Amino acid sequence: MDLISGGWWAALPYVSVALGTPAGGRVSDLLTLHLGQRRGRLLVVLIGEGLATALIVAGGRVEEARLGIVLLALATGFHMFSQASSWAATIDLAPGRAGALFGVMNTLAQVAGTISPVLTPAIAARYGWIAALDFAAAMAALAGFLWLFVNPERPVAA
Repeated sequence: MDLISGGWWAALPYVSVALGTPAGGRVSDLLTLHLGQRRGRLLVVLIGEGLATALIVAGGRVEEARLGIVLLALATGFHMFSQASSWAATIDLAPGRAGALFGVMNTLAQVAGTISPVLTPAIAARYGWIAALDFAAAMAALAGFLWLFVNPERPVAA
């Protein structure tokens, strides 16, 4: 790819995030109205993280670079699609202390975000890029799995 087209392709994950994040919020709100807080929010997370996991695995294995970029960008968008439920759940779980709960959640996410740029290339250097992407896919799957233990209908703080 030349420099200009590479720049356009590099923008694709940001476009995916810009579309996926508000879409996840809208879908989370709609499903919560129809299915309740637990099932509505959980369904958005399972869809988002499930698709993110599958797209990361697929994106790491395709031969065509442009298709890999599209798949990984979509994975990013679906991961952020699922995050809307987590942000909304802070309000559900701690109505009077949602800011504090969000702060703890966001801090832990930033710790993972700080480790990731060091850990990912370390895994890739030792085991290859497919293994590094598989690890990222496993983390997305773990995020979805852990949501099975979240119940926004049972606040932890008033």
